[in-house]
Amino acid sequence: MRRSLTACLCSISGGLGARSSARTWCVLTLVLTGQFPFGISLFNGWGDRMQSGGEPKPPAISAVSDVRQTLYALRDRLWRISQKLTAIDARRMAASATADVNELVRSWTPTATVSSDYVASLHLSLESLDLALQSKQEGPAFLALQAAADDLRIKADHCRKAGVGLGGMVTVIVRTRKGQREQRNLQVLYLPKLTEVVKETEPSQFPSFSSPTSHTLPPGRYLMWTREPQSQMMGARSMVRIGDGRKTVEWELPVP
Repeated sequence: MRRSLTACLCSISGGLGARSSARTWCVLTLVLTGQFPFGISLFNGWGDRMQSGGEPKPPAISAVSDVRQTLYALRDRLWRISQKLTAIDARRMAASATADVNELVRSWTPTATVSSDYVASLHLSLESLDLALQSKQEGPAFLALQAAADDLRIKADHCRKAGVGLGGMVTVIVRTRKGQREQRNLQVLYLPKLTEVVKETEPSQFPSFSSPTSHTLPPGRYLMWTREPQSQMMGARSMVRIGDGRKTVEWELPVP
């Protein structure tokens, strides 16, 4: 296979300019020595993402709209983090997260329907990994890596345990009780826990008031709480983990 790949690239590089030909042979060397992070699947276009100093440019999140590209971008960031961070724990975590991304890649099929909410949740992990790469200190970089790795592990575990492909969603049913009695007409708000690392954002809201109320969300960890619509008083925040192969989960949240 290596001989055929070499012959193929020889014919390709022969028709390119000197600069493009050099890039082609650079990538070929990485592929043949096992150093190229994704193998051949990301070969096309890699040379165009090289900076003048030889460092690969990270694909812009705005351009990573396709599911496959998003997964490959996650794998790219993890590989680069494993080269940047020196702590053994960080490198092990990056390797484990890469295995989870590989599981997501294997579980995805082009005909599968993946909701925009699911892709957006993958983008949050991508942003967290970008923060890890941009951080000049290993402590904050490790925390950003850890947040993304936790989310990717939950998604990969859900795919394995539920026997569904990439994009499987979970129906979350929330009840609000005061003592033994359900308290109705409360708003249920939530944020992906990754937003604690990535950015401040406005919380989303379940489509109807409690209780009960339900919403469909991607596997992951969330902060959820209640709000009384008239007084705007809020209940305590709860950390809610959804996934683990279950298609439906129920939670009770504190009332204001």
